[in-house]
Amino acid sequence: SQPGEQVIGVVARESLANGFLSGVIARETEFPKNNLNAPYSRDEIDECVSYVEHLENPLKKYIQTITQESLIWFFG
Repeated sequence: SQPGEQVIGVVARESLANGFLSGVIARETEFPKNNLNAPYSRDEIDECVSYVEHLENPLKKYIQTITQESLIWFFG
């Protein structure tokens, strides 16, 4: 970049699977009616959480959260 320019990065929520790869959504999570994830059925939430629980972290020696792994994959 040139002096005076700003380098800006944007990470859309979609890149973290609507929050499921953030590590904060659990099977028992209840979404408010105005939440992006509110249309998901209980079965769909359970399925998404199951996928995240079964992800294997080949870099677990260096990376501690699923969010970090997701962002590395996204930008890598």
